[in-house]
Amino acid sequence: MIGDQVERRDVEQTVGRAQAALSSDTAQLKARIADWAVWDDTYAFVKRFDPRYVASNLTDEALSTPGLDFMVFLDSAGRIVYSKALDPLTGKSTKLPEGLRAYLAKDPLR
Repeated sequence: MIGDQVERRDVEQTVGRAQAALSSDTAQLKARIADWAVWDDTYAFVKRFDPRYVASNLTDEALSTPGLDFMVFLDSAGRIVYSKALDPLTGKSTKLPEGLRAYLAKDPLR
């Protein structure tokens, strides 16, 4: 009986920790995509490249603040319209990894 109670408590604690971790991950994901999901300007940018949009919206801080290492904008055909990457160790601008570019070129809409 006591063993069953201990096991039940352990299971409940484990489930509680898993729920808390999922809630935290979901909140982080919502925070990361909230800035990008509602930007009509971003959609227009993909359709028609505008260097002013890049200068004002796609800064290093736009990646580093939500903790992203890179961003890639693809057009409806899957071609890269714009990409930006930060070196995760230094936080400085770098090129998008060639392996990712090759992957996107091979099957961009997958």
